[in-house]
Amino acid sequence: MDKQESPKKMKVMNEKTVQYATLSLAVIAVLLLVYMVAFAPSAQQQLSPTTPTPMVTQTPAACPQATPTHSVDEAKRYLARVMASYSDMAYAEVPTPQFNPYNGEWEANITISRNNTIQRVFIRIIDSPALQLDKAYLEGPKPLVISDNWVVTNGTIRIAGKIPCVLEAGCGNKTCVWEFADPYDRYSISAEEKMNAFLARHNGSVEFTYRILLTQSALLENNYGKEEVERISKYFICAQDQGLLAPLKKCALDKYKTKGVDAPLTKSELDACLPEGLDMEKFERCVSTAYVRIASDKTLAETYLGVSGLTTPSVVFGCQYRVHPTYLEHGFCAIYPDGNCTTR
Repeated sequence: MDKQESPKKMKVMNEKTVQYATLSLAVIAVLLLVYMVAFAPSAQQQLSPTTPTPMVTQTPAACPQATPTHSVDEAKRYLARVMASYSDMAYAEVPTPQFNPYNGEWEANITISRNNTIQRVFIRIIDSPALQLDKAYLEGPKPLVISDNWVVTNGTIRIAGKIPCVLEAGCGNKTCVWEFADPYDRYSISAEEKMNAFLARHNGSVEFTYRILLTQSALLENNYGKEEVERISKYFICAQDQGLLAPLKKCALDKYKTKGVDAPLTKSELDACLPEGLDMEKFERCVSTAYVRIASDKTLAETYLGVSGLTTPSVVFGCQYRVHPTYLEHGFCAIYPDGNCTTR
C-alpha cells in the first residue's frame, strides 16, 4: 500500500515546488517592473545620445595687482641715487625702472663694467611711502646709506645741495672746470691727454683751474720728505697764477715719466722746466706761501667730493657736477647741451 502511494506523493510535491518557483519569479518580475517605472528619468530629463555632456569651467581668481605710490620720474631719481652709492655703477647710464604690480616693486637692469668684464645688475626698489632699496644683485655689501647725490649720465654725478658757481669763483660767464689732481699720481698723469683735448675743444666756454689734492704724493713723503714732494705742486700753483701752467706741467710730467723711479723731481729738474715769461720774483714769493693754497684746495675737494671721495683725478663742472675724466665730453654735453658738443 505504502509503496503504491509514495510515487503519487512525490509527484504532488514536485508540482507544488514548480508552482512556488513560478510564482516567485512572477513576483520578482512585477517588483522589477514597478522599480523601473518609478525611478526611470522623465522624457525632459533624457539627453539625446548625440548631445555631449556640458563641461562647467571655473575661472581662477585673478592675482591681486598693486598700483605704484610713486611716479616713474621719482623712481628713476631714487635709482640714480642708488647708482651714485656704488663706485662702479656711477659710470653706467641710468635706465627707466619698470613697476612690477605683482610684488609692488620697481625693477631695473643696469649694465656695468667690473674688472674689464661687462655685467648686468638687477635692482629692486620697494615702492613704500619712502622708496628704499630692496636688493642689488651685485657682489659686495649693500651701502649702509643711499647717497643724496645722483647719477645724471655715464660718469657724471649731480652733487646734492650745491648751487651754480658764484661770481667770486672767478669764472665770469664761463663754466668753472676744476680738476683735482696729484702731480705724482699715475692716474692723474694718464688723464692729461683727455683733459687737454677737452679744454682745447671748449676753450671759449670753460674756465679751467688745476687744483692740488695729494694722494700718491702723501705716500712718497715717508721716503723723501714733505718739502721735496710738495715742491712740484707749489710750482704748478704759482705758474698757474701767471697763466703758464701748461708748459711747466708738460715739461715736468714728461721728465717724471722718463725718470724710471718712483721719486719726486729735484729742484734743479723742476727749475729747468720753468717757462719763459715767468715773473720770477712774483713766482718765488708765491712758492713760499703756496702750502696755504694746497690746504685750501683740499678743503674745497672735501666740500665737493666728500671726505670719503677724495680720489684723483676728479673733475667738478659748474660747482654742481662731479665728472670722471673718461667722460668729460659726454658729461659736459649732457649738462650743457647748448655747448660746442661733439657727442651726447
